[in-house]
Amino acid sequence: MKKIFKTINFLFILFLFSGIYKNALAFNPSSEIYINQAYDNTNRSSLNVTQIKATNSAIFYADKDWWSSLSSLDQTVLQSKIYLISSEIEYKIKPVLNNTFGQEPAPLNGNDSRLSIILTPMVEGVQGYIRTSDFVLKTNNTLSNEGNVIYLNGNKLKTVSENIAYSFIAHEFMHLISYNQKYINKKVNEDTWLEELRAEYAPTIVGYNNNWDSSYLKIRAIDFIKNNIISFVDWDNSNPNYSSVNLFANYLVEQYGQEIILESFRSSKVGIASINEFLNKRGDNFDQVFQDWLITNILNDCNVSSKYCYKNPNLKNLTISPSSFYLPMNGNSALAISDTFVPYMAKYQKISGGSADLNFDFENASDNIVKRIPYVIVNKDGTKKLFFFEFQNNKSQKIIIPDFNKEAVNLIIIPYNIRNDNNFSVRSIFKWSATITNAGTGTPVNVNPSNPTTPTTTKPTTDFSSIIERQSLLISLQGKLIILMQQLISLLLSR
Repeated sequence: MKKIFKTINFLFILFLFSGIYKNALAFNPSSEIYINQAYDNTNRSSLNVTQIKATNSAIFYADKDWWSSLSSLDQTVLQSKIYLISSEIEYKIKPVLNNTFGQEPAPLNGNDSRLSIILTPMVEGVQGYIRTSDFVLKTNNTLSNEGNVIYLNGNKLKTVSENIAYSFIAHEFMHLISYNQKYINKKVNEDTWLEELRAEYAPTIVGYNNNWDSSYLKIRAIDFIKNNIISFVDWDNSNPNYSSVNLFANYLVEQYGQEIILESFRSSKVGIASINEFLNKRGDNFDQVFQDWLITNILNDCNVSSKYCYKNPNLKNLTISPSSFYLPMNGNSALAISDTFVPYMAKYQKISGGSADLNFDFENASDNIVKRIPYVIVNKDGTKKLFFFEFQNNKSQKIIIPDFNKEAVNLIIIPYNIRNDNNFSVRSIFKWSATITNAGTGTPVNVNPSNPTTPTTTKPTTDFSSIIERQSLLISLQGKLIILMQQLISLLLSR
């Protein structure tokens, strides 16, 4: 009888422990798991999973259909990589990011604080994500998976190095911390661009960018130099967005130390206001720092100014790729452009070609509060000189570069926009025209070489409106063709 009683007690205790363990899981993996339909490679909104590994730091699941379609070799490779990832989470990612930024949300069910990581195939270009709906109970949102869940692109995880895989996890884990610290604790919604900036910088904090050749930063830097438009405050979830905030984060930390990231995170303010809270104490402001960074992406020369360069030796040769516009090499020619931008958008544009005096007219957007638009003249020997269009008294400025393409071979302009209302639904218009005059004469037009930031401005002496009408379309098409060729070359070189 005693033996039977002991057996009943044992079974009862086992039943209790099994119940606790079940409730402690981040979510119930036996039911359908909800996913972000926009990122799924077959447009699904839910899937079934199978558990592939459980460790002290995380429980790993895989999309059941996807996992069963993999070869035994691919499954073995992934399981080996997952084991290494779980160790990194436990001993590096979690402790470093928790000590730096704080804790992720507490478990919704039970007391199991392990992460739930789901491997599933995603659309090209997506490395992973989290769902904020997972942080509430199903009684509040029926689509919740009720836990700290990270979704990773299984196909990408299969091919990337361990160091890049760790960086993916660090990025997504930073989102979990941010949701808890900003949204739950401070009751504020962080601006997307700054939320992603911190997540992009998380691998650097953990140390995964120390080895340049295998670093996450190198991948982002290669993507960044292909950009010719900076626009991340108005977030569209594009690869240029992510590479831009990554490089901007590195620039901010180089200029002000890691505290600029930490203090903006601790602030109850969000976005630009939280960065300004830090900068204003030091006599700076976001708008000026943003302009300095825009210039850095072309100039990148610490000898000119410490504000205009990356200090990371691996980034010392980084320059962004402007959109190219070409003027014919023979005869008088002209090109006119009308373009638009939203607040905190910059467009890098380069003018080349021609073989005489370059007359360049720039018309600032009427609602743009930026009164100094930077431009750079690049000489044949590769040296660069920084200038500014000054718009304190009027909205248009003209410069003349004598014998363009003889000594000065490129003019790079960096128009960008800041509006008082920061209304991203309204696009502001800027215009410029470039004309080549005195073709074949080599006659110089006076400029003021003693003040390189304020070249002498003069009024146009010739009406080239008819030339513009005949040639602008042709030259625009030439420029687009060159851009396509540059992109093709970059693609071939990156392989």
